[in-house]
Amino acid sequence: MPFYENLKAKNAISTILLLTAIIFAMSCKECPTEPGDEVNDFALDYAGPSFVSLAFGISGSGKRNYSIQRDSLIVLTGTLHSEDTIVTDWNAEPGTTYRYRLLVKDHSETIDKSDWLSVTTMDTTSHDFTWIVDVLGENGIFWDVWAFAEDNVWAVGFVYPKWGDSEVHNCYKWDGSQWLPQGIISNYWKVHLYSIFTFSENDIWANSSYPQHSTDSIYYLYHLYDMGLDVEPINDCWGTSSNDMYFVGNSGTIVHYDGQSFTKMTSPTDRDLLHIDGCVDSQTGETRMWAGGWSYSESGSLIEYKDGKWELIWDEGNYRDSESDFFGIGGIFIPNDKYVIINVGEYSMAHTEIHRQDDFNSYCLTYSDIHGSRSIYGNAINDFFEVGDGHIIHYNGKTTKKWDSVSLNYRLRGINQTGDTVFIVGENMINQNAIVIRGKRQ
Repeated sequence: MPFYENLKAKNAISTILLLTAIIFAMSCKECPTEPGDEVNDFALDYAGPSFVSLAFGISGSGKRNYSIQRDSLIVLTGTLHSEDTIVTDWNAEPGTTYRYRLLVKDHSETIDKSDWLSVTTMDTTSHDFTWIVDVLGENGIFWDVWAFAEDNVWAVGFVYPKWGDSEVHNCYKWDGSQWLPQGIISNYWKVHLYSIFTFSENDIWANSSYPQHSTDSIYYLYHLYDMGLDVEPINDCWGTSSNDMYFVGNSGTIVHYDGQSFTKMTSPTDRDLLHIDGCVDSQTGETRMWAGGWSYSESGSLIEYKDGKWELIWDEGNYRDSESDFFGIGGIFIPNDKYVIINVGEYSMAHTEIHRQDDFNSYCLTYSDIHGSRSIYGNAINDFFEVGDGHIIHYNGKTTKKWDSVSLNYRLRGINQTGDTVFIVGENMINQNAIVIRGKRQ
């Protein structure tokens, strides 16, 4: 074959191959995505004040790459190994409406995407509080407080009388205008009350070395030591009802009361437990709790109750940051059945953090403070207080405010908030008076 005819034939074959490749490539782009790489769900899990949690699934098996787009920004990327997951955008702004969507990725190419999801975050609350300090007795201490309403508040501890008053009181009730002593028996004489937990004014638990339960103003004292249960003192308690109560104390002691009997539970720690809080999952009905604490002589621990048993989360040998010293837990507050707020103390700094209950490694830092906390409580995830030695801090969902001039020289141990009124109890570290700080939002 002449050379020019051979060249024409080769050019024709090359043209046919090129056209075939182009047609094949165009047809592939119109092909449906591979089974297992498609969005099958994308929904809002929770919108906080400065974060948004999103639930989604991608059908199929194996590793599936994804990105979360907020408006025009890619805010999260990851790989899904299971059927579904929940991820959190911790960098949102309060009181803002965003659009989110899920992108399924194959390397850098988007192979499927969800519809846009509109989400509005919670707004912030006000820091505008005014304060009054009440001093009770000649000296003493309040350890805990419970507010049924702004004119029905119970503070417990141990208060020596003023001169001329022979009665020693371990509980005072605020009626809206004055603090009136209440009689709560502890052992066979008046001693410290370390904590109080209530379901109603006719259903109160107050704890010293023994738990005491009030029904219709009649107190029943349970001698745990006589039952072979060494719990002294009981530092805190929590329960779903008076037939399902949990008590924590020193040396890692945990005791459960089922309405009939007290049982000592297996504890994963021997460190003092100062705090406990819990919730009931609104979907599964499961009870979940967290307990923790610290002591002056040694560091503390954080433990979790889930699936019917207690497990260790953190201590000085098991902490998420191996380069940081773990000192203990200065407060626990559970605002709902999705999140838990804890104060994590270290030797150099304390942090207050919001953690997802089902993924403790997913969290945000609300603020750091050089002083450790002794209690956390509030109305909601965007409206809570943290108190300790010489400080009161309020978190409004975005920022914090401190009132050092109000809290100076006070060791603050307990806090309770109802609506726009907050009650903080403790002692004056200079003259040892029992004090209550009342705050009112304007």
